[in-house]
Amino acid sequence: MKRTSRYEIRSERQLKALVLPLRAEIVELVASLGPMSASDIAELLGRRRPAIHYQLNKLTEVGLLRPAGSRGEGREAQALYATPGKPMGVVFQPEKPRVVELIAGYASSLLKRSQRVLSQALRRPDAVTSGKRRNTHAAQFTCRLDRAQLAELNAHLDAIRRLCAPSKQKSEGALHLVTLTLAPLDTPAGRNPVSDTP
Repeated sequence: MKRTSRYEIRSERQLKALVLPLRAEIVELVASLGPMSASDIAELLGRRRPAIHYQLNKLTEVGLLRPAGSRGEGREAQALYATPGKPMGVVFQPEKPRVVELIAGYASSLLKRSQRVLSQALRRPDAVTSGKRRNTHAAQFTCRLDRAQLAELNAHLDAIRRLCAPSKQKSEGALHLVTLTLAPLDTPAGRNPVSDTP
């Protein structure tokens, strides 16, 4: 398999494109599963192919996707699309308020997709919510982390990212969506939000 280098998403045009949930979903699918046609994407997302074609054109215009040859011949030929690099990652630029706003919009689109997929998964007869074969799960934790614990948590997050990398995926495996969020909470400076009284 040809290796590509990490692609950093930092331009406002690209981030603005990712705020639209369908576009973010398409980029994530292609980044995770490799080159895909409009038909492949439409089938996986349960969408009409013309709508996917439109989004593919927009994503190609801003450089989040690129042409990657074709599959089939003659009238059966289908254009394939790939990402410009793997893995892809959004570059946080705190000095640029507009970029911060766009990254927040992108995160919101990821969480909306997670909510939709989880809601559908909970209604499936093959949903497993506990044990080693668990395939459906949602959790949220509010916790205090010191620097060592934060480093340990980040090591686990990196391990999950590596496990989900395209090079680790097996073609016979079932598709799963994994969404991770980590953020410090705002608390008044110098105040402990937890009461010391029993």
